[in-house]
Amino acid sequence: MKTVLKWLIGAVLFGNLALAGDFDEAEKKYGKGDYEKAAKLFKQSCDAGVAESCYNLGYMYNNGEGVKYDHFKAVELYKKGCDGGSALGCISLGVSYEFGEGAREDIDKALEYYGKACNMKSLFGCENYARLKK
Repeated sequence: MKTVLKWLIGAVLFGNLALAGDFDEAEKKYGKGDYEKAAKLFKQSCDAGVAESCYNLGYMYNNGEGVKYDHFKAVELYKKGCDGGSALGCISLGVSYEFGEGAREDIDKALEYYGKACNMKSLFGCENYARLKK
């Protein structure tokens, strides 16, 4: 039983390191302008639950970098990132709802997502929340 438990713990730790490796490699590829490869790597780690990868992939869809330009897909990915704990995902959702890009304009939802980012200690989230509350 101890051997099985050690194996499971090792598999989980190794898996998490591999996901971090995909994220790090994706950031390197993005920085070098290899957007298609970066998008594939961000997708792999997003699918595995890495929230910042979901945000980054959404950003790429929002800007048409290495993937087809698609505001709606960007919003879907921002939400996945936000739900996973990415403050940048929440801020980007707020922007999408505030300005109606990829989502129907909805100030209440913008406030909700800016507030969520603020709760994650994001100064930009807090500033946008305060600005809209005026």
